Amino acid sequence: REVSSALHKLATSVGVSSYSSNTVVSISMHKDRIQDVLPIVSDMMYRPAFSDEDWNRIRGQAVLGAEQIRQDPRSIGYQYSGYFYHGSDHPLGTPSYGTPTSLAALDKEDVQRWHQERLVGQEISFVVVGDISSEAAIEGLQEHFPEWSGQSFVQPTPPPAQEARSGEVLLIDMPGAQQTTIRIVSN
Repeated sequence: REVSSALHKLATSVGVSSYSSNTVVSISMHKDRIQDVLPIVSDMMYRPAFSDEDWNRIRGQAVLGAEQIRQDPRSIGYQYSGYFYHGSDHPLGTPSYGTPTSLAALDKEDVQRWHQERLVGQEISFVVVGDISSEAAIEGLQEHFPEWSGQSFVQPTPPPAQEARSGEVLLIDMPGAQQTTIRIVSN
């Protein structure tokens, strides 16, 4: 709550999104506040609390979100589009947000370990957009993210994709759905 309050006072928004192959931390602030905001975000990334209360709340929200996605044809269509590119046995060919069952089974210690292996040090890269020089941006990032080497992160190579599917239809029957969604996928 202290972090949220501090970011609110700085008129800064921070968002975190995780996908099948990457995690994105987005920060939006006035250019004059970068030196005040970067230490807060760095602390969030390098030293997250992972309190039991927060863990249970966030995991519960994720499970509920996955249950709600199962009721929305558009979300389901989006989630299963990767099936045509990668096949159902490939990590990118399955639902990217997980399922209620897989999310409920997440272990806090496993997530902490993953976080420490992926969101620190040389494993991160930055995209900076705004009225700021590259020198000022790099200096601020190196000061507040000291484990960052300034080198590009090379993402691990996932298993090879199956040959792209074409001419197929994946039908997900949702009896009682108010909407029907058709997603056209081309590779």
